[in-house]
Amino acid sequence: MKKFLRYFIPIVLICVATGATWRYFHTDHESEVVIDESEPEAEDDDMVETKAPPPTKTSPRAAKIIAVPTAQKEKTGVHIEMEATKLGVGLGRLSIDFVYDDDTFEIDLFARASGVLAIFLSDRMEFKSVGKFADGKMQTVYFSDSAVKPGKKPKTKIKTYTLGAGGWRHTLNDEEREIDMKMFDQAAADPLALLFYIARVLDRGGKCDIRENSFLDKTGFSLTSADKGKTGDSGIKSGKKKIVENRCDLVFRNRAGKTDKGFLFEHEFKKGAPQNAVTVYYSKMTGDKFVPVFLKLRGTPVGEIRIKLTKFKTIK
Repeated sequence: MKKFLRYFIPIVLICVATGATWRYFHTDHESEVVIDESEPEAEDDDMVETKAPPPTKTSPRAAKIIAVPTAQKEKTGVHIEMEATKLGVGLGRLSIDFVYDDDTFEIDLFARASGVLAIFLSDRMEFKSVGKFADGKMQTVYFSDSAVKPGKKPKTKIKTYTLGAGGWRHTLNDEEREIDMKMFDQAAADPLALLFYIARVLDRGGKCDIRENSFLDKTGFSLTSADKGKTGDSGIKSGKKKIVENRCDLVFRNRAGKTDKGFLFEHEFKKGAPQNAVTVYYSKMTGDKFVPVFLKLRGTPVGEIRIKLTKFKTIK
């Protein structure tokens, strides 16, 4: 189960959180998204380097991430909060900040279990993706996967992947680790960046049909996204109006590195397992660009899980 949460309550998932008050509700009911239109806090436009604080009980980021030239650039983005449920029972909560300018992007995802699941899994998880836009793609240059186990003696685990002049470098708690470099072949983006790259593809052409290579942990995989058209499956309402989404079905396949037999790749090893393990629904909400608003995760250890948008805010 921890592996599942690291995969999508993360990404991608989204699989899978902070700052929201979560409530019990049945996923078949319509829900209204809170759209925050308050003024954002002022930011320092002169920053020329993206940094993160040293590891603490609440922030397991690396001390320094990567230099990203953002001076004099107009930054914008979105803040998204979502909750994961199974038959109306809360399983997890997450928040995502996606901030970008003309050349670079930064994505932060915070997630943790809630409800009954929190009894068995108390870890707080954080995923960070930093990169650049190149030839219409999103190229990751830094990706981190962090977890903090709270308690009297908190334990922090930080995995990082950094692209430099000598190629990719993988560390675990700042210790260099060997990894199969084939998993990075033709792999431009990590899963978190791919989640928003699909949205950019929708912005450009109105369809999300793509095939891309990616990486996570020690596994290199291919992701195929198939456009399924417009729908209103989420039941999300903005004000009194029900939003319209574009549905994208995702299929994951092992490609390089360590072969994974988890739920994302179960169809390769188990007859009858769903190939489209993840469906992501995108909507423009109040802006002119698509953002993920609803996910369905099939074939997980507890069956289908739904992750739905509860709060949306633009960042300027």
